[in-house]
Amino acid sequence: MPSRRPTDLLVSCDPNDRATYYRERPCLIVEVLSESTERLDRREKMLAYPTIASLQEYVLVAQDVRRVEVYRRTDDWAPSIHTEGPVRLECLGTEVAVGAIYADL
Repeated sequence: MPSRRPTDLLVSCDPNDRATYYRERPCLIVEVLSESTERLDRREKMLAYPTIASLQEYVLVAQDVRRVEVYRRTDDWAPSIHTEGPVRLECLGTEVAVGAIYADL
């Protein structure tokens, strides 16, 4: 992985991608932004993750405001910003409501 800080959520749909401590072919990576990690997540990881051939989506979730950014390979890694309503996760073939992401916060 491109950083010393671990990923917050990673999904691999490849049944053969089952190493004990890491995944080689993720389709979705989600990072929760904080003051101490945002720079790393937006710069270093944003440059490194698209080089992973299997990665379809990179999602950044703000910690202090309702803001979910979805970067997709099919959109040439341009951001899709969500502050309410559903967030489509193509990799999983599902939607998650922004309200559900921020429930109990």
